[in-house]
Amino acid sequence: MAAEQEALYYCCLISGGRWLATCGEGGELLVLDTASGKLLHRIPSGQGELNGLSLSLDGQRLAVFGDDGTVSIRDAGSLAERHRFKAHGAQVWQGAWSPDGSMLATCGNEKGVRLWETATFKAAGSIDSSVDLECLTASTSGRLAIGGERSTLLLAGFPGSSAADNERQEVQSGTAWLGRYFNLGTVSFSPDGQLLAAGEQGAGLRLLRLDATEGAVVSRQFPDTVTAVAFAPDGRTLAVGLADGTLGTISTEAVHNPSLQLQRY
Repeated sequence: MAAEQEALYYCCLISGGRWLATCGEGGELLVLDTASGKLLHRIPSGQGELNGLSLSLDGQRLAVFGDDGTVSIRDAGSLAERHRFKAHGAQVWQGAWSPDGSMLATCGNEKGVRLWETATFKAAGSIDSSVDLECLTASTSGRLAIGGERSTLLLAGFPGSSAADNERQEVQSGTAWLGRYFNLGTVSFSPDGQLLAAGEQGAGLRLLRLDATEGAVVSRQFPDTVTAVAFAPDGRTLAVGLADGTLGTISTEAVHNPSLQLQRY
């Protein structure tokens, strides 16, 4: 595939890993064949810039989050749009499905997370925050992690999920660097839901062990802003993307090693 002229903001695997869906500044949903790299579909969305994607755990529905405040729900196989609704007054940055697919959580350019029941996509509640939020992820148990301004991390659970009894918590994910806190721009749970990676716009990576009582936070600094984080299926490796185009990995078993380095590709 030839390089796109506009920035790409997000990607995820769909159709059992056979296709890669991506989106960004151009406002189009692009779908590629993962084996050949061939561009299969280029779908104008009419939502302005596209900020993110989320695939339901059953692999059937793809949520597309737009700059105009709307969410487009598409069939992940045919890519046909099944529903579109207004979720926020301005940009929708990201969202995540509950484990059973009955709810969708979204965060936008405002304080708080909104919850939607997915039969009709009517409002089903909200989770308050004291700061603007920028990124969101969910564990397979239904625990939500939402990152925002000043290294703020909001932890909660989908109603009705096994994580629903977790207390809502709003914490700063680490100590200040260079005399200030930075915004969290990307978050990701490990497969077992016990480790959370959070990338900062100030070139930092925070790793939080959610079941730990001591030493829960490990901080690492990199040469540029951390724009993407993703765990391997076994949870032992974390992929890290930087704004300067660097892509590398670190071992989650060695995060307490002071000399830990990013293994670059």
